Amino acid sequence: MGMAASQGRLLCMTARLSNNEFEQQSVAYSKQKLADDSMDANDRYLEAMKSTHYQILTGYNGANATYEDVTYNQLTGLNTVATGKQYIVKDKNNKILVSQKIANAFESAKGDYNKFLENVGGYTQINKKSSEITSDDIHDAWDKYLQAVGQSINDEDESIHELNFAYKKETVNNDGSQEIVDYAVYSAVLSTDGNYDNPVKYTGIISYDGTTQEHRDLYDNAMALLVKKADTEDTLSYDAGYVSYYRNIYAQMTQFGYTTYSKMKDEKLISTREQNENKVFQDDNWLLTQLKRGVVTISYFSAVEKDFIKTTLEDDESIVEKEDTSAIALAEQEYKNEMDRIEKQDKRFDMTLNKLESEHTALQTEYESVSKVISKNVEKSFNIFNA
Repeated sequence: MGMAASQGRLLCMTARLSNNEFEQQSVAYSKQKLADDSMDANDRYLEAMKSTHYQILTGYNGANATYEDVTYNQLTGLNTVATGKQYIVKDKNNKILVSQKIANAFESAKGDYNKFLENVGGYTQINKKSSEITSDDIHDAWDKYLQAVGQSINDEDESIHELNFAYKKETVNNDGSQEIVDYAVYSAVLSTDGNYDNPVKYTGIISYDGTTQEHRDLYDNAMALLVKKADTEDTLSYDAGYVSYYRNIYAQMTQFGYTTYSKMKDEKLISTREQNENKVFQDDNWLLTQLKRGVVTISYFSAVEKDFIKTTLEDDESIVEKEDTSAIALAEQEYKNEMDRIEKQDKRFDMTLNKLESEHTALQTEYESVSKVISKNVEKSFNIFNA
């Protein structure tokens, strides 16, 4: 009975020793995994220390230049115009990428730059109040346009005299739908007998009949004077920066076409993840990603070339690559948190290993003791049976 008990106890000791050694191996493996985690955390930290981001010049605080992160809104906004450059973003089909607001203003303007200015923000290209605009101003503007396109109000009849110009807005039916149409009209006194005792009223519409951008600008300017003159409450405001800024955008949209964030999503040119335009246009990572993928390009307006010139983040002198202090600070905090976790876990593993080692020593001592008892019992049994 004593022999059987000792054998059972020895088997139990063997099992416990095996389990103890397995646990020690598991903890040792976990400690090795912590060492790997520590190396990974260190690598991520070193990589983050190289973090940079692109910023664009937005002005000056005294003698010091001020910069902001390059986002779509920051790059293409009026803030860059204030420092001497206007930027646009184009897709790979050379269409200008605009906000939905600008796209809507362009569509509803139907080719009328003045209406586009009004739609996009209530602006006018006329730097005068309604009351300051004289009939001579209007006459001169229309004369310049008519002369430029080789026309004259009185081409057919030299007796037309005392011209007046007016702005008209009417609602007309167009293919079953109503549409507001703006146009310029002129009225005059027509003499058939050399005097004006019995004048005949003569009226007509002035339509755009130009072929160049100069013609279009002269026509738009003359129309803008009529619209502003009719705006007796001066609801339309003038801002030279806005007028120039939107003129360049309007010209690009007219010449090359345009696209929007939602259109690019529909055409599968960019990710279809559900993000709104306002969010991505304020995200510097979004614009940087699209530029790196070649989905879009950036250009700036050259006052010398009178056109937009392609550039890159790396080559443009108004754009700088700076150390990303916020990303580095975040990486430092994440690295510290990770190392604290690893250190605490490592200490717990050390405590566990010490405990297992002590248990292993005790088990080993007990195992050897039981082995000696069994060995003596076996020896005695042989001696008894041999006797």
